Amino acid sequence: MGDWIVEKILSLRGKLYNRLALMVVATGCILVSTPFWVPYLEALANKHLGITIQTDTAPLWGCILIFLGLTYHYLQEKIHRGELSFSDTDRRHHDARMFKNLQETARFTEVREGVEYIGANHALFNYIREPLRSHGSFLHNPENHFLDFGLQKSALAYQQAIRSLVTFISTHFFVYPEEKFEAGFQFCLYPNFNPDRQGGGTDDELTKYIEFGRLLELELAHTEQTQMEFIAAAKVSLGSEFAVLQAT
Repeated sequence: MGDWIVEKILSLRGKLYNRLALMVVATGCILVSTPFWVPYLEALANKHLGITIQTDTAPLWGCILIFLGLTYHYLQEKIHRGELSFSDTDRRHHDARMFKNLQETARFTEVREGVEYIGANHALFNYIREPLRSHGSFLHNPENHFLDFGLQKSALAYQQAIRSLVTFISTHFFVYPEEKFEAGFQFCLYPNFNPDRQGGGTDDELTKYIEFGRLLELELAHTEQTQMEFIAAAKVSLGSEFAVLQAT
C-alpha cells in the first residue's frame, strides 16, 4: 500500500497539469485539516508569545479544492491518453474559424504573388513582404493553433518556412537604390555583388551572387511547397466547410 501511494505521488510530478492538480489538492487537504491543527497553533501562540490569534477554518472550501483538483487531473489524463477530445463537428468549426481568420490577415494569393515577385526580381518592397509576415505571425501565435493534428502539423511547417524566408531576406537584402519609390524603399539581394546594380562584375562577386540566389530559390520553393501542403491539409480536415470559406 505504501509503495502504491509513493508511486502515485511521484507520478504527479511529471506533467505540468499533474503539478497543478497536486498543488490544488494539497491546498485543499491543508484547509480540510485546519480543525485539527489550528487549536494547537492558537494554544502555542497564546502560551509562548502571549497573544491570542483568531483563525477561520474552511474544511468546506478544502473539500471543494480537492474535488476540483482531482477532477481536473482525471480529465487531463483522459485528454492525454486520447480518450477525451472535441467532437469532429466542434473541431471543424474551430479550425474553419482559424483558417478564415488567417485569410483575413492576408490572402494566400498575396503570399504566392509576393514569392513569385521576389523570385523573379531578387527584390521586394515592404508591401510584398507584409503578407508573409502576417501569415507567419498569425500561425506562430498559440491561440491560433488548429485542433486537427495533421492540419496543425502542416501549418507549423508553413509557418517555419515563412520564418526562414523572412529571416533570409532580412539578412541578405539591402536598400537599392538609395532613393525612395512611391511604394517605399526597394530591397535587393546583395546589390554590391550584382553587376546590374552596384556590383563590379568580378568573378568573385558573380560566384557569391549566384550562390545566394540559389539559396533564395530554395527558400522560396520551400515556402510555396509548404503553403500548398497546408491548403491541401485544410481541404481534407475541413471538408465542406473549406468550400464555404473559399466562396465567402
